This record gives sequence, structure tokens and C-alpha cells, in this order.
Amino acid sequence: MTRLLLLLLLLSPTATNAFLPSTPQTASPTRKLTFLPSTPPSSSNINDPTNPKVDADGYTLYTDPETNETSRVFDSLVTYPNIFTLKIIGQNTPDFQPSMLAIINTISDVKSSSTKENGKWLSITVNVLVENSDDLYKIYEEVDKDPRVKFKF
Repeated sequence: MTRLLLLLLLLSPTATNAFLPSTPQTASPTRKLTFLPSTPPSSSNINDPTNPKVDADGYTLYTDPETNETSRVFDSLVTYPNIFTLKIIGQNTPDFQPSMLAIINTISDVKSSSTKENGKWLSITVNVLVENSDDLYKIYEEVDKDPRVKFKF
């Protein structure tokens, strides 16, 4: 974090005065802010994370830049079978971890899991053997049904 702040400070137009006592500055109406684009201007908007494409069921789509073929993300970017690591963050209740593992075990084989507690939240990391993308999507759908789940990735 400190390095990031230092980098931003050094790249600032007022970097030469950064370590001097500050003086109030008024905003200049003629000064324009410039931002660097996240992708080069010449590239297309394929797989733009700020404007994701989705299919009729709401799943995020991925377009292969070489073939221009479009498919669901887990169909394109994960090879199967795969031991997939997923993280689930939810309310820290005594039965949260066992119920998440039970849900996942009904679909695929849980190979290992670990937890970390942080006050009222519990983070569960699960390594699960998935045979195909349908299993992976089903795991996310079933886990998402539990109202204690706040995040899953």
C-alpha cells in the first residue's frame, strides 16, 4: 500500500512539491485530467470486464480472441477433469462449513478444505474434483441458495 501511494505521489504533476508544506490550491477549469485506458485503443472490446457478455441464462461468456468462438467462462478457461479451488465466505455459524461441504459433496468429490475465521465471517477454501463445467456451475448455484453465503469465487 505504501509503495502504491509513493508511486502515485511520484507520478503526480505536483510531485516536485510533494514533500514541501502544502499550500491551498484552487481547481483550474482549464486543467484536464487524463486517464490511461485499461486496454490499448486499437484493441477490440472482446472480454471487456466492465461490459461482460452473458447468455440467456445469465452466465458470463468468454470469446476466444483467436477463433472468435464464444462459450461460457468455465467451458473455455478450465480443463476437465480438474481439482478446482473455490472460496466461500459466509456467516460464522457452527453448521456453516459442514453444510457447504455437504452441498458440494452431493455434486462432486471434495478433496480437501480449510477455514479461516474473522469475527462474524467464516472463509472456507474447498478443493473439489469437477468432471465438467456443468458440475462447477451446479456447485455455484447450490451454494448460492444458502442465505448465509456472502461471497463465492
